[in-house]
Amino acid sequence: MHAWACVAALALWAAACDGPAPDVPRPAAASPAAASAVAARPVAAPPAWDGRTFRSYRDGPSGVGLEIPVLGYRLEARHFAGARPPQAAHILTLSGGAGVAAVVDVWDDPAPGDVARWFDAHLGFMREPTAALVETTAGRDRARALLIEQPRSPQAAARRSAVFAAAGRVLRVTCPDAEDAQLAGGCARVLATITAEAPR
Repeated sequence: MHAWACVAALALWAAACDGPAPDVPRPAAASPAAASAVAARPVAAPPAWDGRTFRSYRDGPSGVGLEIPVLGYRLEARHFAGARPPQAAHILTLSGGAGVAAVVDVWDDPAPGDVARWFDAHLGFMREPTAALVETTAGRDRARALLIEQPRSPQAAARRSAVFAAAGRVLRVTCPDAEDAQLAGGCARVLATITAEAPR
């Protein structure tokens, strides 16, 4: 549109809009009773996990795959470039309504060697006087693992951790509350199904 046409159009618009503003009907305000009824309306709770149904999940940066409860749980993945032990390069946290079910710490180590020696070199602080250490297997591939059982204390719930090596990584799966049946069930599934891919 030419400049003069724009000016003409603006002039016509101004002329049409000249004069008192027309009355515009406004919606009626909600009554206090209606507002209270809306606020008091119950919110449906999300479906609860049945304790048996799981879904597969894979985290690309850490190369970790695992099975987690299909409902009521959230998996958070954090990654730390350049991290060195004991700081993990990747941390996956599985949480449900009752709390944290499992924490997976992942270290990128292409040649960890013997898992017990790696544990002593980097996680030896977990050898508390009250902790019990036994050898077991972990993950879908049943890798050799160290299982650390830490009993309940006045400050913390009973804790169970498994440390093992897989595909150029070292993994520690921790169950922060080994005495809560629902949380421990989710953590046990993670420990039994977890897999790892080599760093790219």
